[in-house]
Amino acid sequence: MRTEEIFGSTDSIDVISQRGDIIELTLICNGYVEGSDENCQALLKKTAHYISWTESGEFRRLYDGEYRVITVTFTEKPDERIISLLYGCRREALDAGVLLRATISGLPLIFAEL
Repeated sequence: MRTEEIFGSTDSIDVISQRGDIIELTLICNGYVEGSDENCQALLKKTAHYISWTESGEFRRLYDGEYRVITVTFTEKPDERIISLLYGCRREALDAGVLLRATISGLPLIFAEL
């Protein structure tokens, strides 16, 4: 599957929803995500775009919520390299005041400290 078919445009937000003070941005990954360099770069780029969007003045004008959450949703379990990459992105997200989480087929992916 091509990178664009998995992630869509790396410059767009897939879904934004708001429930009370929580604003959730959802990044949807379709199908199995291989750990190729191309897929890793696309996921990094799209995740960075989501984080920077939540820090923008435009975002703050449009959405009046105290908590920002980015959820990366996989329809299938991705390659371990992809999971490791997301694990590494958590600090950047937290530094921006955003909670980064992931789900696989609707179930939460727990990032455990080892």
